[in-house]
Amino acid sequence: MPVIDACEVIQNEQVGPGLHVVRFRHETIAAGARPGQFVNVRTREGFPPLLRKPFSICRRDANEGWFEIFFKVVGTGTRLLAELQPGERRSIIGPLGNGFGLSHRLQHAIIVAGGIGVAPFPFLVEVLRRQEVSVSVYLGARTRNELWGMDLFAELADEVFISTDDGSEGFHGRVTEMLQPRLPELASESESIQIFACGPEPMLKAVMQLGRAFNLPTQISVETMMGCGFGICMGCPMPNPADRAGQAYKLSCIDGPVFDIHEVEMEWPH
Repeated sequence: MPVIDACEVIQNEQVGPGLHVVRFRHETIAAGARPGQFVNVRTREGFPPLLRKPFSICRRDANEGWFEIFFKVVGTGTRLLAELQPGERRSIIGPLGNGFGLSHRLQHAIIVAGGIGVAPFPFLVEVLRRQEVSVSVYLGARTRNELWGMDLFAELADEVFISTDDGSEGFHGRVTEMLQPRLPELASESESIQIFACGPEPMLKAVMQLGRAFNLPTQISVETMMGCGFGICMGCPMPNPADRAGQAYKLSCIDGPVFDIHEVEMEWPH
């Protein structure tokens, strides 16, 4: 069950231009978290901003009682978080949402991360390695300065592939363009493979198309605002094509943020 509490900042590390990893102390959240879940953070005491901000649980240590979030400074809320100092506290609700589902037959995980969509995957990869699942990470960003996690994944994963839109690091192009040539050989092993993806909407659309085309089990974690985090504000709907006669949408905060690619679409039908 999620809790709401004031969590103490343990450390705040700038890991790139405008990129931060903040570690909070809270034993209950750390112990209860699963890969793919998120926390909703009040970015300052008082207002504004009015709404909390959702962040994937990037890593956690249940024994030491801490969890981390990763983010890019893009507005007032993230700027306030970037200025946090050790010892300060922020009100946090979590863990929230549904995490990644792992098949008992899973032997090889394909991680596809775009930009700050890398956030949920250090936690997931740590869990996968404890389960002796082989892991391939496809990490993409617009430019080299926006890449994060390469060293961490190099330690944890079996292989790491890097792409940048501008060619400043690794493959010159989109991360899905780097992945696509490998999918035909992987499709023959579809019962033991799963794809896990998080990133901007165009990337997720491309991953969904590839997963469906090659009939590979695929889950996506959507990046969207989730003001309340538990289904009250109704502000994070996703189109639900599988149930057009009934519920026309799913809520990212309680039905997601992780979805099977056959559960949702990225655009509303016209």
